[in-house]
Amino acid sequence: PIGSADYSPSGQLYKEAEQAFYTPFKEGKTMITGPVSDRWGKWISVLVPIKDSDTNKVISVLGMDYPVLAWYEEAVNHTILASFFVICSIIILIVLLFSLGRNKELRYEKKKLQKMREKLTESESLFSMVFDQANIGIAVVHDYQFTSSENMNLPRMNPMFEKIMDRSKEELSSINWPDITHPDDLALDLKNFENCKNGLTNGYDMEKRFIRPDGSSVWVHMMISPLKLRGLPENCHLCLIEDIGERKELEKTLYDSERSKAVFLDNLPGMMYRCYFDKDWTMQYVSNGFYALTGYKPESILYNRDLSFNELILPKYRDKLWDKWQTSIKEKGTI
Repeated sequence: PIGSADYSPSGQLYKEAEQAFYTPFKEGKTMITGPVSDRWGKWISVLVPIKDSDTNKVISVLGMDYPVLAWYEEAVNHTILASFFVICSIIILIVLLFSLGRNKELRYEKKKLQKMREKLTESESLFSMVFDQANIGIAVVHDYQFTSSENMNLPRMNPMFEKIMDRSKEELSSINWPDITHPDDLALDLKNFENCKNGLTNGYDMEKRFIRPDGSSVWVHMMISPLKLRGLPENCHLCLIEDIGERKELEKTLYDSERSKAVFLDNLPGMMYRCYFDKDWTMQYVSNGFYALTGYKPESILYNRDLSFNELILPKYRDKLWDKWQTSIKEKGTI
């Protein structure tokens, strides 16, 4: 206030001025002084030169004094605020870069997932095609019952299985397989199945007969193996069957033929044989008449085990007989 000890009247000589305060007069530039101490405290001054509009010379200086603490506090506040904005900007930039990277990764994963879906669809289509068109019967067995696609999510019985059994999947899924197994094959089948179910074996295969609805039997070659997949109940097994009825008929026909031939050959007078074309007359087959004719059992001469057929021929006939045999073979004639 005017009149107080601290009042500085206009025009008063500023005796406390330091040399720095004269710089704006000399250089004509705004400057900020360092902390200056006087009887009122510590100050930082901002000095702005005021120039004459005609001569452009500095005629005075406008000074603004700030308490040091207020000046630094303001600077700190501005710095903190600026730092805050910088940090926020960096965080936002990092988030944007992360988002861009994540989006790129997600796009890659999406594309990869799409390819996997396409491959899965292709695999499922291929599996369904092979499953439906396979020339062997395929079914899943749960304990003693066949399962169909109606009581599980995945296909459990293919058309060939139904064809071999001459029953629909609905019918098969409602009956137990021991009930349609031929009685003569049931005991061995149950024994093998129990061993497999109890983990004593990794599966088994056997030839057995199933009974069709008309009472006839179908011979199959059956293979059973444990099936452990997620979503399946315990004691599930994969059952593969191949219709071998035609082979069994051929085996029976061949057996009957061989039996008839054996009876016929064994009752022929003399002997019947089949041999190699060599000088020993190495025998591959000899009928039982060989014993009555020579006194040797047939097995003794087979493949020259104990003696050769040539040894039974008198020496004086051997060369003559060999020559005739060679000529006969060459001319495809008889001896």
